[in-house]
Amino acid sequence: LEGHIEPVASGTGLKDLYNRRCEEAGDENLPAADGAEVAARAAAGEELARRTLTDSARALGECVGGMGNLIDPDVIVVSGSVVKAGPIWWDALRAGFADSALALVKPTPLVEG
Repeated sequence: LEGHIEPVASGTGLKDLYNRRCEEAGDENLPAADGAEVAARAAAGEELARRTLTDSARALGECVGGMGNLIDPDVIVVSGSVVKAGPIWWDALRAGFADSALALVKPTPLVEG
C-alpha cells in the first residue's frame, strides 16, 4: 500500500479500500458501510475483507515502527475506531511493527487507547 496512512488505516479508509477492492475484483457483495463492517466480515471468514484488514493494519504497524525508531517511546498507545477491529487487526499491526522497528524498539508495548 502506498500514500498517506490515514486513508489506509482509519475506519473510513479501511471501508473505502475494501469497497474499492471489491469493485476491482468484480465481487458482488454489498459495499461495507464502515470499517467495523469490514472487520466483522473478516472475522466471519470473508477472504477479501480479511486481506484488506490485514494489509491496512500491517501498513499502520510499519509506520508506527518507523516512528518508534525515531522517538524511542516507553509505550505506544493506538486509538481510533479501528482498535476495535479484533485480533486479526492487532496481529497484523504487531507484525508490521515488528518488521520495521529496530531491535531496541521491538519490545515497546502497543496498547489500546
